[in-house]
Amino acid sequence: MAVRRRVAHLTGRITSNVPAHSVIVYDTAPDVRTQYFQKPYVARIKQDGTFDVTISEPVNVQAMGILKVVACCENGTMTGDGKDRGLKSAHEIKYRTSRTGYQLIK
Repeated sequence: MAVRRRVAHLTGRITSNVPAHSVIVYDTAPDVRTQYFQKPYVARIKQDGTFDVTISEPVNVQAMGILKVVACCENGTMTGDGKDRGLKSAHEIKYRTSRTGYQLIK
């Protein structure tokens, strides 16, 4: 009997005048006070700018979290907002966990 694993997916589109090859999504859950649950996930960006990141080990306890998204550009930079560099520029997506997975918070 196969065990069903929980996964989450984050899909999106990158628009930039600097070509990007990959997206990194850092799954951070400040309510879970361990580094173990603050994991990065990576996916390639397709030619049309779309991506689909599989979060293979989502937080499985009641918690609030933030997905921090950055693009890795072909010129060697990493940015989330196109202005600053590094993780401090990450696009942040807030979520809370539930029985059905991640629920995004606006």
